[in-house]
Amino acid sequence: MPTVRVPVRLRAWMALVVLNAAAVLVAACDEDDLSITITAEYDSLEPGAQITYTITITTLEIDGSQSTDVEATPSAATAFLAGPSSAEWNEEVGVLRTGAAFSFGAVGDTVTKVLKLVVQVKEPLTEDVILDAKLIDIQGDEDGNRTIVDRDESEGDDSNNAASLTIEIIDVGVTTEIISGDPSDPRPGDVIVYQHTVTNHLTGSVETVLSDVVPPGTTFFFDESDTNWICPSGAAAGTVCTRPFPLSSSVASFSAPFAVRVNGDHPAGEPILNFARLPIKGDINPFDNVSPLADLGIREIRAHSFDTRTPLSLEEGHLILWFITIANPAPVPQSGAVQSSLDPNTTFRPTFD
Repeated sequence: MPTVRVPVRLRAWMALVVLNAAAVLVAACDEDDLSITITAEYDSLEPGAQITYTITITTLEIDGSQSTDVEATPSAATAFLAGPSSAEWNEEVGVLRTGAAFSFGAVGDTVTKVLKLVVQVKEPLTEDVILDAKLIDIQGDEDGNRTIVDRDESEGDDSNNAASLTIEIIDVGVTTEIISGDPSDPRPGDVIVYQHTVTNHLTGSVETVLSDVVPPGTTFFFDESDTNWICPSGAAAGTVCTRPFPLSSSVASFSAPFAVRVNGDHPAGEPILNFARLPIKGDINPFDNVSPLADLGIREIRAHSFDTRTPLSLEEGHLILWFITIANPAPVPQSGAVQSSLDPNTTFRPTFD
């Protein structure tokens, strides 16, 4: 069966995505029974984050060729990314409000077709992210008009012609305070107790796990720690200790002390640095998933003015080039933003040539 390609054109403002698959899968002996499933890979879900969906179309048995079309509807809070998505993606099918289309052909005994659909979070999420997909037929008439109808597998199984995947968003954070001891000026044998508080910033239940690595120069001190820490008493520096936190909407936050004893050979006065972490998967604000956060600071600023005639002049039309270096003193990755106020006598230039 020849490959069928659908005339397409872009409408970037549409959220619906339609994919066209021609002569794609081998059908069951006397049935046109296909199924569609969706899985997703993602990390945090703050604006700019990407979600990679895997859409799999499968036939149950092998006997001849089979064609189908696929309609997928991403969340309106996301934007389709053509570059990392499957190469079969083209542009838009005519009659429906769609964002993209693809076409491919049958390949021997292939019984599955796997497609990547990548979207980017374009705004702060306030609700779960849903992708709906279903098998459809794109039908045309003599005038070139096209209509899209649900696929009819009357002799097969229609129940698996559609799939939906919901990604639940979360917003958890951790803060830390010192309730005893002095980590900035520790002495051998001192016990330092950190109080970690985990908070669920959204309604609804969420389960998360806090981790804390026993800091250098110390051992885990179980006697003054929360008893739910999964960590042996006396665990050495570098041991990863974990503490599950089931949080419901009625219990928005919970605190757990984490205690360490300063080793006898630890140099007196050398600070003890300790960081607690929450997983960021599905989190719409991962910035508060590490505590305490070390300050991000501008370490150095140098300004240069230049011109082809008089490099040190500051006359109208001359350029001032600023170099800004950001330092991260924390032993964990951090993200942030730089805000700068321009002199009213200058205009920002986004590029330099």
